Amino acid sequence: MRMPISLPAGFRRLGAIGALVFAAMATTGCPAGSSDIARFRVTDEVINSDLQPISATIAGIGNGGRLLPGGGFEPTMFRTMIIAEHNAPDRVIADAKYISRYNTLRSGALDDAEVEIYRITNGAFEIVRRDRVPEGGFQASGWSGILPQGRILPADDPQVDLTWEPWYRPDVPTWFMVRAVDRDGALSPPSAAVEVRSPAGGGKQGRIKRDAPKLTPFGAELTEAEDGPEAPSGLRVDRGPDGTPRLSWRRAEARGVVGYSVYSSDTAPERQNGHYIELEGGAGAPPIRAGDMVILRKTFRDASRKRLHNDRIWAAHAAKQLRSGLLDFWSDEDPHRSWILRDHTPDTPVEGAGRTYLELTLGVGQSAQIGGVNHGGVEQDWYDVLEPRPYRIEVWLRSDRPSRATFSFTGGGNSYRKSIRPITFETGPEWRKASALITPPSVMQNGTGGMALELKGKGVFGIDNFRVYRADAGYLDFTPEEYARLENAARPALRTHAFIKTGVTTYDLEQFTNPGGAASGTRMSNTLPQTLGVLEKAGVDPWLQVEPHFTPEEWLGLVEYLAAPAAPGRPWAEKRLTQGRAAPWTDAFDIIYFEIGNETWNRLFQPWTFSPMADAATGETYGRGEVYGLFQEHVIRSLRASPWWKAAGLDAKVKFVIGGWNRLSYGERAAQRSPNSDFMTVAAYNGGWDENEGPPTRTPASYFNVLNQVSQASIPNARKHADEARSLSRDRGRPLLSGTYEAGPGYALNGLNNARVTKEEAAVQEEVMKSQAAGVATLDSFLAQAAEGYALQNFFTFSEGVRWTSHARWDKGGQAYPQWQLIALLNREGLGDMLQVDMRATPTTDLTKGKLRIAVRNAPLVSAYATRRGDRVNLFVISRRVPGYPDAGDDGCTPTEIELPFRTARSLTLHRMDGVYDATNVRREETRVERLGLTPPADLSRFSLSAAVGAADCGLPPASAFLYVFEGVE
Repeated sequence: MRMPISLPAGFRRLGAIGALVFAAMATTGCPAGSSDIARFRVTDEVINSDLQPISATIAGIGNGGRLLPGGGFEPTMFRTMIIAEHNAPDRVIADAKYISRYNTLRSGALDDAEVEIYRITNGAFEIVRRDRVPEGGFQASGWSGILPQGRILPADDPQVDLTWEPWYRPDVPTWFMVRAVDRDGALSPPSAAVEVRSPAGGGKQGRIKRDAPKLTPFGAELTEAEDGPEAPSGLRVDRGPDGTPRLSWRRAEARGVVGYSVYSSDTAPERQNGHYIELEGGAGAPPIRAGDMVILRKTFRDASRKRLHNDRIWAAHAAKQLRSGLLDFWSDEDPHRSWILRDHTPDTPVEGAGRTYLELTLGVGQSAQIGGVNHGGVEQDWYDVLEPRPYRIEVWLRSDRPSRATFSFTGGGNSYRKSIRPITFETGPEWRKASALITPPSVMQNGTGGMALELKGKGVFGIDNFRVYRADAGYLDFTPEEYARLENAARPALRTHAFIKTGVTTYDLEQFTNPGGAASGTRMSNTLPQTLGVLEKAGVDPWLQVEPHFTPEEWLGLVEYLAAPAAPGRPWAEKRLTQGRAAPWTDAFDIIYFEIGNETWNRLFQPWTFSPMADAATGETYGRGEVYGLFQEHVIRSLRASPWWKAAGLDAKVKFVIGGWNRLSYGERAAQRSPNSDFMTVAAYNGGWDENEGPPTRTPASYFNVLNQVSQASIPNARKHADEARSLSRDRGRPLLSGTYEAGPGYALNGLNNARVTKEEAAVQEEVMKSQAAGVATLDSFLAQAAEGYALQNFFTFSEGVRWTSHARWDKGGQAYPQWQLIALLNREGLGDMLQVDMRATPTTDLTKGKLRIAVRNAPLVSAYATRRGDRVNLFVISRRVPGYPDAGDDGCTPTEIELPFRTARSLTLHRMDGVYDATNVRREETRVERLGLTPPADLSRFSLSAAVGAADCGLPPASAFLYVFEGVE
């Protein structure tokens, strides 16, 4: 017996839930044996109502955002999340690597941080304490292991040479000590410590090389133990033949010692206090419990590595994350030049001002450059390639005395330094906007170059909103070609990847709601109003991704900013009004998808991932996915606590998305604990590191593997997750819909899943995964997943460039890759109610098991799908065949017949991609979707693919995708 589920009003746009949640299988399964002909029957049965356009993720939005990100000069918002490991009255005690951010922060760095303590009680998150870190409360001093994880030094060779990385702080003492390890992983007490000084001129860090041959694997976890081996003795430092510092000690004679672990610290042993976070506390403050979730927040207006970072990362990239990327020096290290971020006055004339601007103080004869490397030649794919068209330079400037600022191109091999003369702007005591146009005369072929604003001479300068962007479009707006591409793709929803993957240098609600460019912790300085303005102009709905670290007040403020009418006493709505937006943003969109974080199971995106926790009241243990779901409910409750949530009808407009993982129950567990979430989604890539597959090759077997991933992964995974969603829908009495948060061709990258990809292999991978075969496979997977019940699907990403992108860069032609062409075709021409298509016969083959692919017997090599809207029926016919593989001499063409549930149609149009399977759009458009107007056959009830209806004489060509559109059907 199936329980009826009523459909909330907000889901009407998504279609009737009865057909969607309890849909039958899209196909009847594979025939018992293989056939030379493909036969299908299209029925009238609706299996997925009102398919929505395939949405797309966009990494960052906006013209000029990649050229000078951070030119708005906003404070760095440091936020992190830690799980307490011990009970304590007023102290957060946790693993040293989490307290110190992997041995990067020094003691005092997070003094004065705000702290919230979250606890799960009776199945719900609650904030049990809000506090701050007093002066001296943040302690990150102690020993850190310097050996690679899972490696120790062998017991029979008690010595090791030290090397120093270039970014280590020069001419400072570092202390080392050694601990013995027994066969069970028990550690001895620390040895006595020795001091070694780093090279005075900079050099290499005291860290044993990862490729040192004497390091041996050790599988057990290293643990503290009262009955561990005795401490090593006789530790000393000598110099090797080449002057390299060498640590040595007496060999342990005790039985069971299998090796040694080596540790370092930039704090003398007698001054080490350990790793913890002391809180101010006070009367009535509840104690910290083991398992509590702790979120810390601190704002930095200057960047001082003397106060923030330890010696180990003194000049490393990790240290530079706390200062603007447009500055190449620290705020307090040069007595002749310094900087700080100052608050704007309420009446500032600076357009689009955020909270702060850069104040730069220079002594006599001093200078400073603001900018950096930001463009390159056509042979690289990291930086933008400047077009030979006008670009606008803008910057707001002032100085305490008349002075000048000069814009110029930088870099020794930058050809633009000669062709574009420096531009000088006059400065004075009042803020003024400087603006100029530049036009690169040619396209850079090789190398990289930069742009910089140089200020000279004694004085105090104010700088804000330094930006360079194409002059034919607004700053951080879409370019005309991007708007055209979205219109061609029927304006799909866009997922805002710019607001996640922030790590610990992120944003608060103030920066999130600032004008475009006035944010420090988002991709390309994107902000919420700038992004929503672009999406509204493009006519697309937003899929908002927001990091989970907002306070309850910030969640309430976010709803007010989005949905409340502007009025006194509503500061966030008033802020929106001062930005020129009177109407609530929620009025601009039909639906808003909302997702906290990104892949919150993926440790690459720490600290915004979830760990197991226990219920403080019941003792129940929750897995990572369950904690994610409970936190999602906490966020939903916080948002719905706003009076403007109900007043604006946001229950019907905002849809909450859970993100999971195909190979774990993480998403399902989260959805079980989040009854107010609307979608349970997973990633569904074809190959690449997500599927633990190496780079493909230019062989028929490799293209065949791409085309048939749908049978081995897409369909079984979609069936599993759709079934889970249907089951959860029955359990909770309201619909939970399934889908993908990311999908499309996948790519292998160096270092991910231990992959090794050469430059030559990467180039081949680009061609294969942007081939006609990959495009056809992408369309096939999206349709197959829809047939299994997926209601929300997303392509990764709408952008230009290499790997996970939709279009070639402008200097490579700007053409759409085959996958985007076919997604646009589906969105534009192929939507409607999905109909059941029965498979009667098809060519088949057996597919062998892969690392993550299942083995499939009699896998079909042709697929068919159908949708209907009114008197229009759309028929997709797709070939998964490659000529000559797996059977040599096979041309891959398939005679194909489809039984249609109508006899006549007023018109017939064919959209087809049927070029050569390995044609690729990497360098030029080698394959495209063609449109043909056809004369409908007199009797359509048995529709055969032939030359008369735009197919080949033999039927459906290999690796092809056909869409027949029948209009005016009976």
